[in-house]
Amino acid sequence: MKQSFLARRSRFWGLPNGLLILMMVFFLVPFGLRGARYSLEQMENKISDWLPSDFDETKQLEWFGEHFLGEQFVVLTWEGCTEEDPSFRLLVKKLKAEVSPDPRHAREPVLLDGQGLSAAKREERLRARKLGDKLGLDVAASDFRGWAAQDEKWLKGSDNGWYYLTPEGELYRWNGKSNLFGFLGRAFKRSVLGDLTPNGTYIDQFGERQPGKDQHNDFHDDIRRLSARYFSSVRTGPEVVDELAGEGGPLRLRGASDLSPKDRERMAREAAIDRLTGTLFAPALPPGFDWSSKSFEMRVPADRLAVLSTDWKQQLETFVAQVVEEEYAGDRKRFVAATDLVQARHWRAFFASLSDRFEEQLNQLQPPQVGFAWTAEAFRARL
Repeated sequence: MKQSFLARRSRFWGLPNGLLILMMVFFLVPFGLRGARYSLEQMENKISDWLPSDFDETKQLEWFGEHFLGEQFVVLTWEGCTEEDPSFRLLVKKLKAEVSPDPRHAREPVLLDGQGLSAAKREERLRARKLGDKLGLDVAASDFRGWAAQDEKWLKGSDNGWYYLTPEGELYRWNGKSNLFGFLGRAFKRSVLGDLTPNGTYIDQFGERQPGKDQHNDFHDDIRRLSARYFSSVRTGPEVVDELAGEGGPLRLRGASDLSPKDRERMAREAAIDRLTGTLFAPALPPGFDWSSKSFEMRVPADRLAVLSTDWKQQLETFVAQVVEEEYAGDRKRFVAATDLVQARHWRAFFASLSDRFEEQLNQLQPPQVGFAWTAEAFRARL
């Protein structure tokens, strides 16, 4: 009977089959683990690999990749978001504080919580953010607080290394290895020897090393002060309009000498908003808007309605009747069913007519007498 491969080799080496198998396993496992780790580090998860090639979305993604190679962006908005919304302004302020510095310009980081700090503490906060940028520090999903029984907190670096901050504000780079042998060695050290001390290299000190009795180290309390900033830029819709329509912007009309600077800017801003509607701006009017006074009141905030002239309903009816007659041959249904872009242009034209009417009324007014209250009600009463 023909002997198996292992039987022949074990008789040749004088070793039992079981011991030979174990030797082979222990010899090959490190190479397998190393290869698996390398594969994970090199693994890429591309959205395009998951989308069928015949999808319109796949073609759009490919077009974007060809024209904007390496760009990644997110558009954030919500229902009712406007430039005057305090939530919008606060969000923009917080996001811009996380914009990474441009290496071409010596721009200091923005500190949201820097108000009321002394010059020394403010400088230390700036130094921490700069180091975070340099090391690419990121707050882990779990900060593993107290893993080494020192009440330390952990961060992940851009080099896949780990860093920890002690309650005294000392930052260390962890020298351990994230592999099987490193795990087994730490497990033996912690469980058998009872040694929980992390093996780290000291980097820097942040905050007070020995705070008072009822005080804490500021950076240990909030390790996000050591994190890197990952946004390359943050721009709002109004800022993009200003770039397109501002002085020297690409949408500014040139060579039309019969237009005033004010008209040039207005036309450029309208063109910019038309281009950005559907991407950075929502349509000016919601679906089902029928241009009635009731729909108008539902669309315009109460504080803006309060500053309109008292006859705005009559002006709205006059404007709609004129547009329907001149542009839609008297068919109001066609007017209401116009595209979002056309509706937005009519919407702006109506407010422009209100503004022109308001300027005419202002020019006809005499200067107010002594004792004029300068309230909205008193002002409207004079118009």
